[in-house]
Amino acid sequence: MRYNKREKKHSWLYRRDIPIGTHYTSPIWSDLTDDERRELTNIRHTWKVGDRFYKLAEQHYGDPTAWWVIAMYNGLPTEGHVRTGTTILIPTPVGRLLTYWGF
Repeated sequence: MRYNKREKKHSWLYRRDIPIGTHYTSPIWSDLTDDERRELTNIRHTWKVGDRFYKLAEQHYGDPTAWWVIAMYNGLPTEGHVRTGTTILIPTPVGRLLTYWGF
């Protein structure tokens, strides 16, 4: 008898009350207008060995979980996309930026 491996795996998970992960779509970020950009202050930071987005978020926002704000603002999905010596911008105040992005 032939079976679908995916169906077999899912039935195994359901029998043990293990939830199957949910896939979410990527958010669509609207570009900031010139007026919105003028209302933000950008702190310039030159990337060096050992830097991490979460460390910068802790330092500037007091919240390491806001690392994604710095990453998205600079168009850099992970630290692996940043080369040593690159200047990144840390937008402040973060609350205003989140409002512009619709949060």
